[in-house]
Amino acid sequence: MSKACRQFRRRWALRTAAPMFWVSVLFLANTAMAIVLWVDVPRVSEAYLRSFVARSVGVTVEGGQAVSMEIDRIAHRMENFTLAMALSLWPVFIIEFLFNSFLSDRGRRFTLMGLLACFCPPLRLGVPNPEMRDRIWLPKLGWT
Repeated sequence: MSKACRQFRRRWALRTAAPMFWVSVLFLANTAMAIVLWVDVPRVSEAYLRSFVARSVGVTVEGGQAVSMEIDRIAHRMENFTLAMALSLWPVFIIEFLFNSFLSDRGRRFTLMGLLACFCPPLRLGVPNPEMRDRIWLPKLGWT
């Protein structure tokens, strides 16, 4: 591989390390939000309807169902948002993987780790970069 190509790959790794780290963190936070919306919100809504507090305050079944339906409506909009965000961020990881695979002339480990990050983007946080001697980039620590 020519020296110019190696320098280009190194510059590319330096320029994309921080943005890809933060996109991975954003995807991870989005995934956590989706899990809360899919698992916890329905349980909270159901628990509210059955709770002693709701009955003791005098919330009628119809009133409780109205509150529960409002919570479900808001949760559904937020679920759509998380899905749209995931679908818009996912191609970034795939494109980066394909670009790095095209440029890479070394080992299957990087390709395998990059491929895993395509299926589960938060794993991108721990993908070592061969251009930086298999180190990963972390905020304030740099390449470690």
